[in-house]
Amino acid sequence: MVFFSANSMFAAGEKNKISNYKIEFFREKEGSANVLHVRCEFDINLNQNDTDTVELKFGGQLGEDSVPDSNLTISSYPAVDYTYDYEQKKLTFRMKGEKHAHITMEYDFLSFSSAFIYREICEIWETSFSEYYYPFIFGEKALFDVTVTAPDNYYIVGSYPFSLEQHAGGMKTYHYKTTNPVVSHACIFAILPDSRYRRITTDNDQTINDIYLIDSIDVPAARMKELADMTTASVDFFSKHLSPYSNEYLGIENKITYIFHTNGFSNRNNVNFISVSQDKFAQKPHILPLVHEIGHRWFGEWTLLIGDGEFGAYFIKESLNEYLSFLFAKNYYGQDFFDGLIDSCQSAYGKIKGSDKDRSLYDMKYNNNNTIVYNKGSLIINEAVKKMGEEQWLLFMKDFYSKYAGKPDLKYENFIELLKQADETSAILLDDLIKGKINI
Repeated sequence: MVFFSANSMFAAGEKNKISNYKIEFFREKEGSANVLHVRCEFDINLNQNDTDTVELKFGGQLGEDSVPDSNLTISSYPAVDYTYDYEQKKLTFRMKGEKHAHITMEYDFLSFSSAFIYREICEIWETSFSEYYYPFIFGEKALFDVTVTAPDNYYIVGSYPFSLEQHAGGMKTYHYKTTNPVVSHACIFAILPDSRYRRITTDNDQTINDIYLIDSIDVPAARMKELADMTTASVDFFSKHLSPYSNEYLGIENKITYIFHTNGFSNRNNVNFISVSQDKFAQKPHILPLVHEIGHRWFGEWTLLIGDGEFGAYFIKESLNEYLSFLFAKNYYGQDFFDGLIDSCQSAYGKIKGSDKDRSLYDMKYNNNNTIVYNKGSLIINEAVKKMGEEQWLLFMKDFYSKYAGKPDLKYENFIELLKQADETSAILLDDLIKGKINI
């Protein structure tokens, strides 16, 4: 019996290098958690002016068990050369005089992130932290048409809203189809055993769609109300200062689904659902970190398409978002709460200031130094905002987001040049702080 299968068709636009993308994920037995067998095929289309090389993001993160060379079978017609660089997470095809080729691939993929973070409570198949379980070109867009079949004792949640199409023979079949091309790395789904989860449907709420809570961890009723209130307030805040939450051209819906897990390590935004540590959610004094995850609807890899490896990538994707969540907190909780956040950043950064770990925010090509990205980053932005003024900063944020959301090949330099047009003095100050030319 097929335990789980998902079929996707990615139909790309005429300008895209990859088109007619068909992919199938499946697992034949329940015991193979966090492992999928994958078959995919697609066409490579190059214009006469293109180079003869096509590079796709691909591969696992933590070890060669994800997609080792020995586990990867690739065929093509006409024949093309390919290389798989595991360290760079890159699959490269080199054409032999032809501008078009059909590629067929087959492999097993072990998701270390899912195994480590969710620890068999659930599986979330993400394209984040360089763990790319299917090949794609970062920044290109596609139409998704996804069908998922799974036993009826599992919940299936997708990055886009699934509808239940069939329920027969102990199996459920779900489907979604995007109406506009969305980023090609946004085919994400979660598999949740209903024996572990309690689904709370909040159809009357305008902000939250579903909540999947783990039954074995108690959550106070007051915390659940706080979640509902703060979600609505933060969505309103980001919508006011950036753009409306719902955007059909980015594939972003107007409701959030929360999925909880048992590892205190990670909260993540996956387009239209957010995964959350239930332990932290139940016990922490406040849940402001979830505002940060909500903020990734705007400042994240689905909308601001600056790739890992680019200078300033995590200033754009994380530091800006963290500081904007601080401004929400100032609006929602008050000035004293905001001041406490800044003090906390100063304390954390003070512990590494001047040490080998103290690096420039510009050098944060990867999210591998939390103190720099979140604490130092927020302090640096706060200096520019004090000079520029909070109202002007928020107006600039709106301008920046409207100009670059969904546009491929975003660079740090695009941000700083646009800021110079708004306030050159503050832009120069911020640039110098980010590049470490002056110290915070």
